[in-house]
Amino acid sequence: MPMDLQPRRMRTPACARVARESAKLRLEQLEDREVPALNILLDYSFDTNGFFNDPSRRAVLQQAVNEVAARVDQSLGAIAPTAANTWTATFYNPATGYMQSVSNPTIPANTLLVYVGGRDLNGSEAGVGGFGGWSGTGTSSWISYIPSRGTSGFAPWGGSLSFDSNGTNWNSSLTSVPSNAIDLYSVAQHELGHLLGIGTSPTWFNQISGGAFQGASATSLYGSPVPVSANGAHWADGVKGFGCFCPSCTGAAAAATAQASLAPTLPFGQRVGFSELDFAALRDIGWKVSAPNAVVSPPVTPVSPPPVSLPTSPPPAPVPAFNPVTAAAPADNVAISGGGGLIQIFRQGTNGQLQAVTSPIRPFGGYNGIVRSAVGDFNGDGIQDLAVGTAAGATATVMIYNGKDYSLLLGPTVMFGGFTGGVFLAAGDVDRDGNDELAISCDAGSTPRVSIFDIRNGQAALMCDFIAFDSPSFRGGARVSMGDINKDGYADLVVTAGPGGGPRVSTYSGASLMRGRADRLIWDFYAFDPKLRTGAYVAAADLNNDGYAEIIFSADDGGSSRTIAYSGWLLTSRPGIDPMTLPFLFSQFSTLENSSQGTRVSIKDLDGDGRNEMIFTTAARTDSSLRILTSDQILSVHRPEAKVQMPIGTAIDVKGLYLG
Repeated sequence: MPMDLQPRRMRTPACARVARESAKLRLEQLEDREVPALNILLDYSFDTNGFFNDPSRRAVLQQAVNEVAARVDQSLGAIAPTAANTWTATFYNPATGYMQSVSNPTIPANTLLVYVGGRDLNGSEAGVGGFGGWSGTGTSSWISYIPSRGTSGFAPWGGSLSFDSNGTNWNSSLTSVPSNAIDLYSVAQHELGHLLGIGTSPTWFNQISGGAFQGASATSLYGSPVPVSANGAHWADGVKGFGCFCPSCTGAAAAATAQASLAPTLPFGQRVGFSELDFAALRDIGWKVSAPNAVVSPPVTPVSPPPVSLPTSPPPAPVPAFNPVTAAAPADNVAISGGGGLIQIFRQGTNGQLQAVTSPIRPFGGYNGIVRSAVGDFNGDGIQDLAVGTAAGATATVMIYNGKDYSLLLGPTVMFGGFTGGVFLAAGDVDRDGNDELAISCDAGSTPRVSIFDIRNGQAALMCDFIAFDSPSFRGGARVSMGDINKDGYADLVVTAGPGGGPRVSTYSGASLMRGRADRLIWDFYAFDPKLRTGAYVAAADLNNDGYAEIIFSADDGGSSRTIAYSGWLLTSRPGIDPMTLPFLFSQFSTLENSSQGTRVSIKDLDGDGRNEMIFTTAARTDSSLRILTSDQILSVHRPEAKVQMPIGTAIDVKGLYLG
């Protein structure tokens, strides 16, 4: 595989990568320590491709992680499950890239468990790494303890590191780096930095503003806020690290002008170790880091634990009784949640009203908030499945139920490193294989990050991950929907901004998402007045039966109840035209024109006639009614704000509904 000699922007903040490019580092003696260093426990049980069968590679990796961990003095509590308190660790399998889970691993105090291995990484990536997720059952103190480990800083249980096994000429020496090789030591320290939270953790992104990292320690060392890369996952190219004090670094890596380890690219033939700027970032995100010349005792060389026994099926989730859907139905299902941690499936009855076809389902144990959802066929059996996720107030977790019998297609899986601000979900067939993929975005409090997963064999394989709008400093999150906007057979992705920013809409080509890129399909535009700060909801579906999905959007609570649709055909047949200059296909107030409760809209073929209906509810938690606009009524609306009677649908006995 040819080397990519151009800097490559990192595309996966949660599993940030190092490009096979060009870099440098230096050597020194490890000082003695009197305080306990962080212990990195390397587990090779998932290295099924044999990348670390070479003892020299294991030695370099161990040295690299030891030298960083030797300056981290955090006191982490042990994770010791019991019969009453259990947990499941989730992480990207280093040999496959698929989501992997391990039930009830015991992790000693002051220790991180890191699964390592190798696989073929596409493009110019040499390594990928990040901290893991988790799910748990038991007492409330146990559930709150797992992500904190008794500390007030950033305290993951560990995660995974993977290194390219095909196309990278690795240097596995600690003494020199050939000019045509990529240094394994350098890549290992870079990826460990991501696992420790640099470029990946909420405490990192919370300190980014105006394209720079504002952490006090890093700012003091650098002399000003430190510029970061476009997606916020690295320092910007050219940022110096103010010297490296790792024992395996010599020469230019020790100089104040040498680049930092968490730069986005690594040059051939050079060593770049963890710099003082990288350690300053660790302090700022919550780690306790000693000074470079502290007198301390040597770190313990960890021993790999025995291979784990992998679960043969996804972990069970508490699911109450339901009325299973035993056969595929031509009409679409509607998933409705009004809070209380419950969600229920509805279908339109012969009387035109929505009727429940399942009992209420509680996917997430003791969680009592809104359940976000998306309906799609994730296993290709022709029956709609149900993807569910948490809203604000709980660790970001998703699951997928098989629509045939409500068994689990995907067990509880923690996303975005345990972000607690909530997620939004969408389903669509990005790669034209007949199975829907799952798109997940972060809600308010995070960057507008979007990940797309292929769901297979009970696992979620990351297909694409990026920051929408190219705005890593925006903290309002994003909402997502999927549909074939340009009629090429690939489901495209439409993203709207959450609260705090203008109601911006970005549309990404499904054909590019399938290849791990996020290329714009049309120009970005604002759904409403750019001064509106409520955030917007979005849907993508064919309203006029021309084969092109329309882009439909509405305002969140605080905005008007107006819903607008742009023709997918018109948008894509005039790619050089600003969408804001095009006529609407549809524009309608779902409630009173002067309402400021916003609107949530979902597009479904409720009666199975091959034409879509619109379902409306207010975005405020004040109304439990649903309003349905039939396909004939949709097609009759050819002018803005046409007054069309919308019949009242099923009234649910809760206030504020979320439609999926």
